[in-house]
Amino acid sequence: MKIITLNAQGLTDFTKVKRILTKLRPFSPDIILFQEIFNYNISPERFKFKIQTWSSIWKGTIHATPFVATLVAPNINSTLTFESNDHRILDITITPPHSPQINIRNVYAPADITVQRPFWTSFPPLPLSLNIVGGDFNAILTAADHMSSTQWKRHPLGSYIQPHFTNLIDTGGVNPKPAFTSYHQRESNWSKSRIDYIFISPTILPSFSLTTHNMGADSDHRALILSDSRNKNNKSPIWRFNSSLLKSKKHSAAIEQIILSHPPLKSAYQWDDIKDSIKTYCQQAGRTTKNKRIESIKNLTNRLNKLQRAANPNPATIASVTNRLRELEKAHSDAMAIRSRVKWKEEGERSTQYFMKQFHHYRRKTTINSLQIPTQAIPNIPSPIPSPFYTCVHNINPPSNGMDTDNTTTMTHSDDPEEILSFAAKHFKDQWSVFSPLYTTPLTNYIPSLPQEETDILALPIHTSHVLTAINEKQPHSSPGPDGFTYAFYQHFKLLLAPVLATVFNHVAAGLIPQPGMKHTPYSSQRKTKITPSSQTSDPSHYPTLTSKSSQQL
Repeated sequence: MKIITLNAQGLTDFTKVKRILTKLRPFSPDIILFQEIFNYNISPERFKFKIQTWSSIWKGTIHATPFVATLVAPNINSTLTFESNDHRILDITITPPHSPQINIRNVYAPADITVQRPFWTSFPPLPLSLNIVGGDFNAILTAADHMSSTQWKRHPLGSYIQPHFTNLIDTGGVNPKPAFTSYHQRESNWSKSRIDYIFISPTILPSFSLTTHNMGADSDHRALILSDSRNKNNKSPIWRFNSSLLKSKKHSAAIEQIILSHPPLKSAYQWDDIKDSIKTYCQQAGRTTKNKRIESIKNLTNRLNKLQRAANPNPATIASVTNRLRELEKAHSDAMAIRSRVKWKEEGERSTQYFMKQFHHYRRKTTINSLQIPTQAIPNIPSPIPSPFYTCVHNINPPSNGMDTDNTTTMTHSDDPEEILSFAAKHFKDQWSVFSPLYTTPLTNYIPSLPQEETDILALPIHTSHVLTAINEKQPHSSPGPDGFTYAFYQHFKLLLAPVLATVFNHVAAGLIPQPGMKHTPYSSQRKTKITPSSQTSDPSHYPTLTSKSSQQL
């Protein structure tokens, strides 16, 4: 089991919630304890709405108050057992697989010195079961847990705190020199302290390791990670063209060289070969850029950590490193957002936890009677046209005088194929004879038509100018198909690609087999003209027009 505690310093911004969870996801946490999540004066309605938005990115259970939140993994059952009157203490009970029941307490102690001692004096006792206590205590246990560039010192509250956890282990205190968990800076003054803790019962994790993780610009508190398991990394195979590569002259020149070096197209299949070459290059470039960005974030985070741990930190250097780190983390978040959007489009929207609960609720409440469809009398509407498809009916005793005197007929079945075909042909001929010809109906007046002269113009080959017009009308972020290339790519290299695409479309229009990429798209590559009052003109400059349907095949 892996547990993380962090003072998030405000989680009102949903983007920050996603960013922090993304940073913690590689550690595969089972329990996350957040402190200082919302404004103290948040209304109940807004508080409920904020927690509901969290459920869209955290698939497990969320227990929260205006001060603290405990996130539990989906594979662990949890129950809320206690919440203090000031909403600073939250207890839940979990039952991990193949483990006994454990009580987890999330604590966010007040920062005001005048109320810290009363808070710990009235601290609720822990249950007799196994316990894990974590959070921001806003206090140090010993004088060695605090350092500052000023004369101000924190007063140790170990005599008030430790009596409540006599049977628990201070996971951070097992090291001879515990790492500090928070760094505060105001102008040229700094201070660092160990005020975040995780206490556990000895039998829960016989062997454990506690590490701190710098959260960059999102919080000046470190995330405490208590674990005894390995990390699990999941990679998504989805690819999407990164338009930021076009800002680099190096990458633009390389892609341009790939397009120019390809021989003239003799078949529509060769367009896929060009795209595959460009995709391979962009994947390599994007992978290199991503690795460099991740390494830069890691290096700057380590550098920031060393600068803050120095005996005499330099505020100017720390501020500069923090700003650069914030820029890189924003770029990394944008890249992850693009990949998430593509994954959503590829896999579709999944049923939410609320939907599944409602589904199971209605399924339990469903009865056999509610599933039965009431029988209704089917009206007997005689068909004016008989429909014998596989049988041939004969009147054995037809009326001698041409009149049906007794209204009695005898039907027999014929096995003669010629007779059956003759009867079927007569049957379908009678069916079509019921309807009037199309040219005599009033619909003819409402079907627009073009003069033969303009119809001939539509049959002309697609020109490069038509492709350029279609490309320029599109939004750069949209994509014409599932291959991952956006219109930003086509617009950037439109002068090179327009002749190539015109050749591809003309090959398809001539009846040649389209490339495999077209077979896997829900669109067809054909020319189409919008029938509008303005297009019913005989001006040849309006035709042929390459509209949205044909441009989907780029």
